[in-house]
Amino acid sequence: MINFHVKVLSPEKTKSTYIRDGFTFLGQTFRKEGNILHITPAKEGVLALVREVGTFDQKISRSTDAHAD
Repeated sequence: MINFHVKVLSPEKTKSTYIRDGFTFLGQTFRKEGNILHITPAKEGVLALVREVGTFDQKISRSTDAHAD
């Protein structure tokens, strides 16, 4: 018996774009300039990481200050 699986793309989530315009997928931004493909962390992910590090740093600073007294 042969099983066929039909995949349906959601029009709200799917769009065609040129790679030279760039797109973000799985936390990475892909963009092509000439013959060079640039793959960089997505801006949203970097900002989230910076916020997380700042929160962690504040917790460590408070903890260190409390032990210093």
